[in-house]
Parts: sequence; structure tokens; C-alpha cells
Amino acid sequence: MTPEEKKEYDRIYNEKNRERIRERNRKYKEKNKEKMKLQQIKYREDNKEKLKEDKKKYRENNKEKLKEKNKIYYEKNKDRDREKRIEYQKKYREDNIEIVRERIRKYKQNNKEKVREDNRIYTKSDKGYKIKTISSWKYQGLIDDYEKVYERYEYTLFCDRCRCDLDQSNKSRKCMDHDHDTGLFRNILCFYCNIKLNQLSNTAS
Repeated sequence: MTPEEKKEYDRIYNEKNRERIRERNRKYKEKNKEKMKLQQIKYREDNKEKLKEDKKKYRENNKEKLKEKNKIYYEKNKDRDREKRIEYQKKYREDNIEIVRERIRKYKQNNKEKVREDNRIYTKSDKGYKIKTISSWKYQGLIDDYEKVYERYEYTLFCDRCRCDLDQSNKSRKCMDHDHDTGLFRNILCFYCNIKLNQLSNTAS
């Protein structure tokens, strides 16, 4: 029997006896579980470099396939694995802070235009605008419950001092007023009233 004939014979035999072979393999694995486990461990230890290289080649040759597979897995398990994933990412950042910073720095350096555009879009989003606004308040010296102050800021339509309509124009744009000594929130004012109140405070001082 030639190698080609043997190959064809094996294929036909396996096809006809698929279930029997599967059951035989299952029983063998069940009976020799520990033995097979030890063999696998030994093989991995003896072939670390080879396995590492094989994985690398596989990833390089199957980028799109792996990307699609990961995407499907993520969509299927995003709710179940969310807390676990967040905890893992947090721990990784804490344990590899310098590596993460360097990676971010390189990405920003190589993608300046994209980063600039992403930041512009994010800043215009509700979440981005909120974070930017609260950050500016912290820089100005506000020490208070930022969530409550922002909620008050967001839903205030009239200046607490002169009662003018608050909009995006220069003189009537919305401003957060706080006590510069204690850092506590006081009012939501228009730009004009905020400037005037600060001038009065500076004069009194």
C-alpha cells in the first residue's frame, strides 16, 4: 500500500468510525487525565522557546481572525466580565505604571493629529465637558461636592444675582462663584456679575 493509499484508507476508516473513535479517545483521556497533564507540563517546559515562537507566528498570520474572535467574545461576555476586566486593568496599570506612561507617550507622539481630534470631540461630549468643567473648578480652588455643584450649574438658567438669562454669549455666560477663602460653592452667576463680585471682594480685601 502506497502512502497515498494508506492516507485515503485512514480517512475513510475515521469517517466511518468517527463516534467510536471519539468515545475511545474520551475514555482514554478520562482514565489517563493526570498522566496527560504531566506530559503536557513537561512538554511546555522542554519547548518554551518553540511554543513562544509558534504563538507569535500564529498571531502574525491570523491577525484579522483573532481580532474578529476577540470582538465576538467581548460582545458576548462584556457584562459578565466587566468588573473582572476593570480590576485586572487597574492592577496592571498600578504594577506597570512606567510602561503604561511610556506607551501612552509614544502613542501620542506618533498620532498627534488623531489625539488632537479625539480630544476635541471628547471635550464637546457631555461627559468630556463635565470633566473639563470640574477640573477647571478644582484649579480655581473649589472644595465641595463636585457632582452636586455641577448638577446645580447644569440646570441653572438665570443668574443668581441679576436674574439675566444665561447663555453662551460673553457677558451672560454661566460661571461658578465660590468663596475664595473657604473654597465652598456660593452661586451660579453670569460672567458680568462674577467679575463685578470679584472686584468688590478684592477692593474689600
